[in-house]
Amino acid sequence: MQAISTSAPPTIRNALDLLEKGDFRHAQRMARSLGDALPAKLFGALAHGAAELGPLLDEHSRQLGTRRLFATWSLPDAGAWLTAGSAAGLRIEGNGIVRTGASLELVTLGQQTAAVRLAGLPAGGSYIVHLLASFPSNVGDNFYLSLEGADGAESIRFSNTGVALVVDGAVCTGNTKSAKLYTLQVTPDKARLYVNGILQKSKRRAVAQRFDELVVKLIGEHGPDLAGFVHGLEVQHSAAPAGPPFGDDRGLFVLRLQELLKEKDAGEVYHLLKGIDDDWLTELDRPLLDLLDTQVSERGVQEWIYDQILGRVSPEPAAQWVAAHRERLPAPVLSVRKLSAEFMLTPNKRFALGSLLRGKGRERFRVLNDISFDVFPGDIVGIIGPNGAGKSTLLRAIAGLMPIHDGEIVLRAQHLLLSAGIGARNELTGRENIYLAGTFMGLSKGQIDTLFDEIWEFSELGRSIDKPFKYYSDGMKGRLVFSLATSVSPQLLMLDELLSAGDIKFQKKAADRMEQLLDRAKAVIVVTHSMPFVAQRCNKALLVSGGRLAAYGDPKEVIAHYLNVLHLGEAPGDSDFNPLDMSIQQQQVGGFGVAGK
Repeated sequence: MQAISTSAPPTIRNALDLLEKGDFRHAQRMARSLGDALPAKLFGALAHGAAELGPLLDEHSRQLGTRRLFATWSLPDAGAWLTAGSAAGLRIEGNGIVRTGASLELVTLGQQTAAVRLAGLPAGGSYIVHLLASFPSNVGDNFYLSLEGADGAESIRFSNTGVALVVDGAVCTGNTKSAKLYTLQVTPDKARLYVNGILQKSKRRAVAQRFDELVVKLIGEHGPDLAGFVHGLEVQHSAAPAGPPFGDDRGLFVLRLQELLKEKDAGEVYHLLKGIDDDWLTELDRPLLDLLDTQVSERGVQEWIYDQILGRVSPEPAAQWVAAHRERLPAPVLSVRKLSAEFMLTPNKRFALGSLLRGKGRERFRVLNDISFDVFPGDIVGIIGPNGAGKSTLLRAIAGLMPIHDGEIVLRAQHLLLSAGIGARNELTGRENIYLAGTFMGLSKGQIDTLFDEIWEFSELGRSIDKPFKYYSDGMKGRLVFSLATSVSPQLLMLDELLSAGDIKFQKKAADRMEQLLDRAKAVIVVTHSMPFVAQRCNKALLVSGGRLAAYGDPKEVIAHYLNVLHLGEAPGDSDFNPLDMSIQQQQVGGFGVAGK
């Protein structure tokens, strides 16, 4: 258990960190030392489980004026949940497995659905649903708590790495393996999500829907087996809008924001603002704009932070700030807008007489679809996604190595694309390939002579530098190409799967070298499967799945989305192609993977 430090005053962030680790006792002590800012009683109840949680939530219900419709806290086991509370209690549905014991476990084997439903809820008014749950095994992104009715639903979606309001879509990242109390509050105009009593999401609702059922469900997917645990459940209702279930949300929100502003933590400020629609910021215009001042001076641009903060301060100060900083805000070195690309389904039959007569000579499939993003000076952009998702094709399109079907690519910098093993000639030695690739990059022989020893030493090829390239292992090829790439000075460098070249020692050396590379390159785009590199070294990330931009923005959020894709196995089978296997007709250029201008 983590002890509370006496060398510094306790902070809300300290308490939230303890909650994330499941250390409710120390979180309760810290909450008490902070006054009424945090729901200290709730943390204490969570430390003891249902025995104390039930009475506390019952007390909250009386204070709010809500009516408790269903609760499991005092019941002996999950088997009793199926007959308690209402005439039918919880009703099991679906073809999956619902196990009863100390908790309720929902399990799916492949494409099954396991669900429990509570019918007979009053239609209209306000609802509060408390769910004590944990997901220690694979749950993908498929566990839902939903209020449902004839005109729609309001839902929370759970994954192994976070939780989200479905209406919002943005993921609140965190550890869902340990048991936590998740609360969904729905009023006619708001949907709110709480985790352990702390407001995480508050989103406006455009339509006041009427619900009459509560459903907890796990939707299986082809391939993986999924499972999740429900340790307790409670449903409250009131005809009138209910107040905050755990106290002063606005006060706690402002205190959290002020704390983050003092720490100049722009990323956490962004996440906090993104989740809360409520207009609670009128007195914080100046500190928020001061935080943006620090962002302008840093390397790289996370444009979503600017958009969120400028959109939340008053219009006049925001306009003044933009006018004052217009000259300091950099232009992107690369802008990609609504990019789409296609391949021919059967390129070898393009000119076949039979195909032309049947009108199938130009049958195509979409490999990139509606992708948009910007790269600014100083950015290190990580592109991640399943095999066959379109990552390498995206880089080739940017480099001009393949035609695009629709959209726009605007390059404002000298660029270079390097991929392991491409652009080299198998019959030539490693030494000869360095000179060949350097020539493609526009370097003179004298310039290559100057760089040669550095490239050779960093590649760790030793005497193999004079062996034919065709005898190199994939790791050796990748080390040579990476060494060459990081020895030149393009303004925009694109690396395709080169961080995984070589052994662990070389990979660490390669990651360290990326920082040095930014002293020479304006920006770097990296296609990689190394999640630690993306989380620790990149300032923005793209998730490409099925040829589409599935997520874009903060690297940790994008990685959370990617883990969900991996859990569900969402790499579409019909997009599982390898750009190295494209025919010359599809590429419409030579076979060099070294591209620059």
